[in-house]
Amino acid sequence: MSGAAGADKKYDWFWRSRTPELIVGTIFINILAIALPIFSMQVYDRVMPSRASQTLIMLVIGVIVAIGLEIALRIERGKIISKNGATFERNLSRAAIRRVLNSSLDDLSAQTASQRLQQLQAIRAFRDFHSGYALTVLIDFSFVFLYLALIFQIGGLLVLAPLAIVVFILANGLAGSLYLRDAIAERRAADEARYGFLVSTLQSMNALKCFSLEKLFERRYEPLQYATSAANFRVSKASANMLNTSMVLGNLMTASVVSIGVFIATSGSFTIGAIIACIMLSGRLISPLQRGMILWMKYQEYDASREQFFSLIGGGQDAARVIDEAKNENARRVLTLRRFNAPIGDSAPLHFREGDIVRIRAEAPQKASRLLKIIAGLAPQAGAEIIIDGRPLSSIPLAKRAAYVGYLAPGAELFNGAILDNLTSFGLRERHDALKVARSLGIDKEVARMPNGWNTVISGKQGDEAPTGLKQRIAIARALAARPRVILVDEACELLDNRSYDLTVTTLLEMSAHSVILLNTADENFIRFCNRDLQAEGAGAALTRRRSPLGFGEAQAL
Repeated sequence: MSGAAGADKKYDWFWRSRTPELIVGTIFINILAIALPIFSMQVYDRVMPSRASQTLIMLVIGVIVAIGLEIALRIERGKIISKNGATFERNLSRAAIRRVLNSSLDDLSAQTASQRLQQLQAIRAFRDFHSGYALTVLIDFSFVFLYLALIFQIGGLLVLAPLAIVVFILANGLAGSLYLRDAIAERRAADEARYGFLVSTLQSMNALKCFSLEKLFERRYEPLQYATSAANFRVSKASANMLNTSMVLGNLMTASVVSIGVFIATSGSFTIGAIIACIMLSGRLISPLQRGMILWMKYQEYDASREQFFSLIGGGQDAARVIDEAKNENARRVLTLRRFNAPIGDSAPLHFREGDIVRIRAEAPQKASRLLKIIAGLAPQAGAEIIIDGRPLSSIPLAKRAAYVGYLAPGAELFNGAILDNLTSFGLRERHDALKVARSLGIDKEVARMPNGWNTVISGKQGDEAPTGLKQRIAIARALAARPRVILVDEACELLDNRSYDLTVTTLLEMSAHSVILLNTADENFIRFCNRDLQAEGAGAALTRRRSPLGFGEAQAL
């Protein structure tokens, strides 16, 4: 089961990061890039000799549409990659900090503060390799072979010129990466020494001032800064040499294709349109090659940063787990509240994830109760936006809303009918799910003592012979039978006896693994299970983590 869950998370990240759109979009971008060379060849070889103006108009319209689509796809691809990168970097930073804060004191003392800072900075290098950028570069690079095949189809042996340049560019990248890797390692060592000196200096600033050691520490800092600057220069020089060489070779590719193409054309076996098409296709080779070169340089940084990140987390398996957490952190987001007005909340968005058990604290229980009713859609709130599993609550049909949010009211509201009908909402809930929840709440044992069992009729009125605690648990079971993603507990356990209370709390805690629970209660026994607090007092709202038996979390302002 755990393997299947892990696979589901990977596929979930695959779809949420819009990776299929990136793949399809990149393929179409490269296919559309062929339109202009083919257009040029058709114009010079067929349209101009025959003076076919109508054909020219159709070709112009087609190439304009192709260029427009290519531009639109590139813009949208850039937006997706930027969003994925920013989201992943933020989530990875939070996951890494969470792991560091929960590590033991022995692990924390094994490294200095400057080393921790350097390792946290290494997270930046992960962005391009987990945002879809690297994938698009690899797809672009694979089309180099298609462009070469088209040049061979159009120009025959003319393809040898760009092919040779491509080989030279790849060889230049491989050779330069060896020097670049060493330069990056030297820069990291220099940065680590400099940061260590800065942290120790700032920590002892009072003593430094007392003994007037400013000049001494300034002189000690100079060689450290020089080493860092020299290392940065070597990295920049290596990167610039690789890029400049590839650009020069790209220009040489165009010049060689023009020269050889003209030489072949003079023999009469090559047309002007074919030469222009080959020149344009060879020009298309340069962009993916340069992007591949840049990605290869970033990989050298990523490779070194990965080692630092692994040392921060504590090993390859733990680091892979943290990266997986960063990818799937948003997948666990269940509830988002936006634009809540005073006095309930403010405009800052509040996010809740699977496993969150949130206590709502307000000036009066009525305010907390009203907040729960707003989230359940039972009370209006101007401008408020409730999003559950990525869907606005207002867009969810009433017939399906029970699977998204369940409201447990202080008093039982039952229908006039059999107990089973109340549990299944007269067939709207699955019988199996309803009976399963009823058993977990201990309802089955009380029903077994009744002559008609599950078919016992209750009216739901005040004069009903059914015990108050049983009616309350039936109402709770009816709401939980739909397996709602958000469970709102509005003082729903106060009227239960001790045994019923324990069963209800246990059931809610079991369901919290895949849901969000918001509580309006003053019961300290229930509050101790909360891992977050929602403060809704005055004109604002704040969401924080709190210490609880379920784990330790850091304060978080949202």
